[in-house]
Amino acid sequence: MGKTLTGTISAGSLAVTTAKNGTVQTVTGQLTVAVSDGSTAQVQVAIGSLGGWYIGQVTIQDAKDGLNTIAIVLTQNLSVTNGFVTSTATGLSGLKPYTLNFTL
Repeated sequence: MGKTLTGTISAGSLAVTTAKNGTVQTVTGQLTVAVSDGSTAQVQVAIGSLGGWYIGQVTIQDAKDGLNTIAIVLTQNLSVTNGFVTSTATGLSGLKPYTLNFTL
């Protein structure tokens, strides 16, 4: 059973840089997400492009919901559509691997 963090960005922003051909080069920033249960979550993003791969991390801290993780991004699939960044990251919770699918 996974956890889902859904909410509205209440503070912060992401900066996306692109190459001349439109390919995403970096995604960086910090967000505060207002979650529907009244809590807030802090999300930090640091992703760069290297040789056709996106490498970096997504950090999520939401004390009320017990979600505190650093997920590693290592993928060839990252998209920016209408200002939203979508991709996948992986991490470990204890010794159990997980996948983080995100749209920010």
